[in-house]
Formats: sequence, structure tokens, C-alpha cells
Amino acid sequence: MSGRARTYDNRAGVTVYGLDGTKRLLRLAAPELKREMDKEIRQILEPVQRSARQNVPQDAPLSNWNRSVHRPGSQPSYTPYHKRWEYDRLEWDPGEMRRKIRIRQGGRRARGKVERSAWSVRSDEPAAVVWELMGRGVSNVNMVRTSRRLSGQTGRILYRAWDNSYARRTAPQQIKRVIREYEEKLSERLRSPG
Repeated sequence: MSGRARTYDNRAGVTVYGLDGTKRLLRLAAPELKREMDKEIRQILEPVQRSARQNVPQDAPLSNWNRSVHRPGSQPSYTPYHKRWEYDRLEWDPGEMRRKIRIRQGGRRARGKVERSAWSVRSDEPAAVVWELMGRGVSNVNMVRTSRRLSGQTGRILYRAWDNSYARRTAPQQIKRVIREYEEKLSERLRSPG
């Protein structure tokens, strides 16, 4: 098969070149093979998803996390786009946070990168994302200082799950093997008559 994906092993994982072409061929010529491949890759990532869901604390990690601001004239929270955030947007709801940790296919390229993720485990819940990344920058407000003191580090849900499940060592190679296997299956199907 001439459109075969090439892989490049690096310290952070495995870079696969031509995967979009392989997926496109699978989708056109053998959609059931693509569904099977995606299912196998999801199964490889499910331990990370389960571990991440277990990392979500049942109670809000900071005592005033869910407290609403009721003072008239208090400063509202603003997004970088200068729109007002609703105060309940970051409400601590562990059930919702666990539910919104999902395995996704595809992703955007990070700024300054030529690669993008093929599959990812990520959270779509704002409060979980804030807890995951709080303290990563240079902010020294009381909330960030307290969270650093209580939990010691960033990467409290997803990154910790990735490390604890040893996915860094095993998942990239397993995913690479699955992609190769389905490329071979597609090649055999395209070579066979009829």
C-alpha cells in the first residue's frame, strides 16, 4: 500500500506520519475496519480514562470553591475574550467532571508544533481543567498558593492518570501496532480480487 503511515519514535511517544491518509482510505474502502481499529485504540486508552475519573476528588479541593459571590459591585470573572463568566461555570460537581473525561479522536495542533494528537483522553469540564492546571503558570494569588500547598503539583487528574497507568511506556507502541495491523488488513483487502 503506497499511502502507508510512517512512524517515528521519540521520547514523548510515537509520531505517525500519514495517519490521516490511512484513516481516509479505511473510511472509504473498509469502514468496518476503521471502526474496529478505533475500538481497539479506545480499549488501549480506557485504563487512563478510568484512572483519571478516580483522580477526581469527591469534595471540592479548596473550602470556598463553590461559594458564590453575592456582594454587589464585586469583580466579575472575565474570559480572555472579555465576556463575563457565570460564577457557577466552575462549580465543583464530581459526577459531571467524571462523566466529561472522554476519549477523543483527533485534535488541534499546539502553537509552534507540526504535530497534533491522533487520540486523546481529555476533560470537557471547566472546573476539572482549572484544577488540573492551576499553579502551572506564575500566578501567586491565594487560591493558587493554597492549591500548590495542598496537592503539591499540577496535572492532578489527567496527567497523574497517564503516569499512574504507565500509558507513557505502553500505549504509544500498542497504538502503533494496531495501526500497522489494520493497514495490513486493508492492504490484503485491496489486493484480493472482487
